[in-house]
Amino acid sequence: MTRDTGGFDLPQNNSLLPSQDPLMALHRQIYWVMLGTIGLLALICYSLINAVFPSKAWVVIFPCIILGMGWSGFKNKKVWAYPFAVGLNAVGVMLFALIGLFLIISLDGFSILIGVLMVFSSVQSWRRLTVMRNPLFKAWYLGLNIPMMGMGLDQGEVYSSCPHCSSVLAIQPTKLTVKDTCPSCHGPLVSGETIRLLNEEE
Repeated sequence: MTRDTGGFDLPQNNSLLPSQDPLMALHRQIYWVMLGTIGLLALICYSLINAVFPSKAWVVIFPCIILGMGWSGFKNKKVWAYPFAVGLNAVGVMLFALIGLFLIISLDGFSILIGVLMVFSSVQSWRRLTVMRNPLFKAWYLGLNIPMMGMGLDQGEVYSSCPHCSSVLAIQPTKLTVKDTCPSCHGPLVSGETIRLLNEEE
């Protein structure tokens, strides 16, 4: 059984080990993918500057340093880095979508391929942005100590994340079946490997 957590905040739960905390896993996933986003933005900036001012392309080093500092701050859960990370992903959504659509309508074979990859990057950035703006994730990131009462968790429920779209869900592990799917992406919550192991045990 699963429920989408919607707008609920995240209670501070110190009983979870780091490897068991789904939001810590989401945070780790987001900051590594953000590194790729920064690399793409740096490449785009370099290409634009080099096209207009070929001798000044080296100035791209400075925004890269700033972006790198912001990434490091987000990785280490610095409060000031949260709006930076949200803003970076928002810029990624718009920039990748615009460039991707421009390349696709150019009707050039290689450009279409790059354009599709850009649009895909935009979609992924949007998914990360949705997760980061979720009150659950934000409260966890900022270390807010929110009481359990009134948080919408029923008895036996725990927080987990969808393995496909990273949505934060409230699940009842003892009642989870192979037929349960994510309310957001409708992907199966029980992996094929887990099903295989269960069948072997039977």
